Amino acid sequence: NPAKVFMGDTGSLFLGGAVCALAFSMDMPLVLIPLGVIYIAETLSDILQVGYFKLSGGKRLFKMAPIHHHFEKCGWKEKKVFAVFSGISLLFALLHWNVLTFLSLFLMGIMLQKAVEKTGTLRTAIWMHFLNNLISVLYLLVIKIAGLNI
Repeated sequence: NPAKVFMGDTGSLFLGGAVCALAFSMDMPLVLIPLGVIYIAETLSDILQVGYFKLSGGKRLFKMAPIHHHFEKCGWKEKKVFAVFSGISLLFALLHWNVLTFLSLFLMGIMLQKAVEKTGTLRTAIWMHFLNNLISVLYLLVIKIAGLNI
């Protein structure tokens, strides 16, 4: 089972909202489309399933929604679903390839994962992530206010 910690709606909605707010504050809302392709697919599969169910009088498009549960019902193991969805996310992230950004995010991901392993809770990793984003946003704001082209 790949998931060691499950995040509820409150945490996941907060993180999604924070990512969205950062994208809009940096005048880059379109970056959310390729970076969030899995989230978009998951949400659309739910919307399509409910809409089709109501319009067709009880028929279903998928065996279960959201879409990752459909694949599990088709016989995929959770690890395979995780690997495929992670691969798709990586592919879309590579569309925005930038070596320095990729390396820094990769190292940050390793640090966050080690923090979760060491403390046994997401709290420390979430705070580390929040502080990293705060420093990045403040840095970008200072550059924008100063009118620097870096």
